[in-house]
Amino acid sequence: MPGLDRQLVEHKLPIKDGYLPVKQARRRMSMDTELKVKEEIERLLKAGFIRPAIYADWLANIVPVLKRKTGAVRICVDYRNLNEASPKDEYPMPMADMLIDGAAHNQIMMAEQDIHKTAFMCPGHIGKIQPFSSLLRLKQEQTFKWEEQHQQAFQEIKHYLSNPPVLSPPKRGRPLKLYVSALEVSIGSLLVQDNKEGKEQAVYYLSRTLTEVERRYSAIERLCLALYFTVVKLRHYMLPHTIYIITKTDLIKYMLTRPMLRGKIGKWTLALTEFTFRFVPQKAVKGQAVADFLADHLGEEIENMDSLDIANANLLTRAHVCLNNPIYSIHLTLWKLYFDGSKTDKASGAGVVLEEPLGVRHCYSF
Repeated sequence: MPGLDRQLVEHKLPIKDGYLPVKQARRRMSMDTELKVKEEIERLLKAGFIRPAIYADWLANIVPVLKRKTGAVRICVDYRNLNEASPKDEYPMPMADMLIDGAAHNQIMMAEQDIHKTAFMCPGHIGKIQPFSSLLRLKQEQTFKWEEQHQQAFQEIKHYLSNPPVLSPPKRGRPLKLYVSALEVSIGSLLVQDNKEGKEQAVYYLSRTLTEVERRYSAIERLCLALYFTVVKLRHYMLPHTIYIITKTDLIKYMLTRPMLRGKIGKWTLALTEFTFRFVPQKAVKGQAVADFLADHLGEEIENMDSLDIANANLLTRAHVCLNNPIYSIHLTLWKLYFDGSKTDKASGAGVVLEEPLGVRHCYSF
């Protein structure tokens, strides 16, 4: 690797007493980002700037940074745990920022005894696998056998798990559908995608039981929790795609129209901001739109239908005048609906005007 001679200068990473090695949990990334990261890793390997690590005690995550001009990815590493464990320099050099800028691109060699501390995980590369010691040593003087029948069973399991209708990887350029469900004691979700024939294929299944506190949530809050649980677990699948949420209730609308976005609802809503969601009701779209409108604009409920005054002559048949025991009948008359450009109560928004047969108008805006 190009750089300064080790005899001249060498970068060392001492660790403070009491600090143990940290292996960060692996973070998922979208498929598009993962492909760019793999290309950059291959380039750095060929250039000799990095090398494979085996049995590393310290392990950090990659932080891909997108270059706006070229669209390529610059690989950074999250060394916060290592920095916290390293002692600070009590006598910093003058103009340290300029010296560090001049020493970029690994021009100063890392000390051999400290290289293992800078290991990071990346997609597309594997190292040596430790043997299953507990399986190989079931009994003394007993060898582990892997025969044809075991290999055949292993291949059948691989084929079963990697072929429809069990699971199929998501295809680029196609939207995903998300079904969420919430019961009193558990939540679950199903991520699917339509194939070329228009049939749904499962991409991922998720489910878990609710805690004692979560079981006291309302039904709509449990559905929102199921959505939040899914986007956290399947973020790397969902980021590059448009997601159609198929439920009986518009969860996105519920979460975004809360008076104050704080607490658990605010946390869940913040996690949804990086995704592209669309809501698809399980029932007919037109019927759902009418139901939503009626639910948003509640009218007065008539408790006693006998008290309803239908003595208006325009609404009664002539039989009402001739019969001693009149049978009331009502003519069905049309209401008129005006929208898209009608008067609104606010400076912006959509306006709706309902006109009764007698000419009385009701204006709504939202």
